Amino acid sequence: MKTFEQAFRSAQEALGLAHYDVRFASEPGAGNYASIEPDPASCTAICRVDLELCEREQQTAQVAVHEVLHLLFAELRHAASISDDTADWVEEQTVRKIEAVVFKGMFTVA
Repeated sequence: MKTFEQAFRSAQEALGLAHYDVRFASEPGAGNYASIEPDPASCTAICRVDLELCEREQQTAQVAVHEVLHLLFAELRHAASISDDTADWVEEQTVRKIEAVVFKGMFTVA
């Protein structure tokens, strides 16, 4: 789980989501690499990971980034429900974060 958590935490930090308390567990559901259950109101989430499947398919880092992106969109949906001004600000900050990550090539997907 350590490799997955490290990749997840790196993506979480890069996308400005370090304020989320994320717990990790196994058993995401049959045939799934991973799943995440975010609670943006409390800034918590549970990420369930099938490490054997991720490692066998050499998808650990990519799956971690995928789940962090789900967390990001949960944050955006939550912000949009609060107010338009907040949603606009969160959207702009998110675009800037994704832009920086993509432009600088921060992630190398295996």
